[in-house]
Amino acid sequence: MDNLHAGNLAKKVPLKQGSTVALITPMTPTGEVDMPALRNILRFHVESGTDGLCILGTTGEASTLSMAERATVLTAAVEEVKGKIPIMAGVGTIDPEHVKEMTQQAIDVGCDAALVVTPYYVKP
Repeated sequence: MDNLHAGNLAKKVPLKQGSTVALITPMTPTGEVDMPALRNILRFHVESGTDGLCILGTTGEASTLSMAERATVLTAAVEEVKGKIPIMAGVGTIDPEHVKEMTQQAIDVGCDAALVVTPYYVKP
């Protein structure tokens, strides 16, 4: 992380009333995150006046991403919209320890809030 963003990370943007968009994570035909498309979508929401963004929420693809891919997506969101739109990061999964890891990652990259679902139960 460069110094440009380091000072801004601790500043939390409060969630506000209005429309919070559950953002898709665009993928390439080979299954990688399409970063140029993601940045375009993020800029679109800034220009359109979206009230909040939920990144890596329950739109489906978040559960298939590695922690490194999650970091890349969340970092791009912080770089594009931090201070303009509140960023909520989806951190729900079956394993409470992994939920904690993903929540800490979201805090570390500068997200404003976390979408935490109760870890779902899988019968042994």
